[in-house]
Amino acid sequence: MYAKDDGNEFRSIFESLSSIESKKWLAETKETVEAIAKRIGIEDGAYFSRLLKKVEGVTSAEYRRMVHRM
Repeated sequence: MYAKDDGNEFRSIFESLSSIESKKWLAETKETVEAIAKRIGIEDGAYFSRLLKKVEGVTSAEYRRMVHRM
């Protein structure tokens, strides 16, 4: 499990291990953000959404809307 840490180390881990998979699940499933967050080891769905916003520039809800418009 990852601790809440806004440091560069955590961001690197999230980007390299989780970002691709979590974006895939957001785009291809109707799983809740909380369920996707837990799949990648983050207990808090809101925290996951904030991390995604930092890394990708959009929240999980914005990402889903953007992908489904394509």
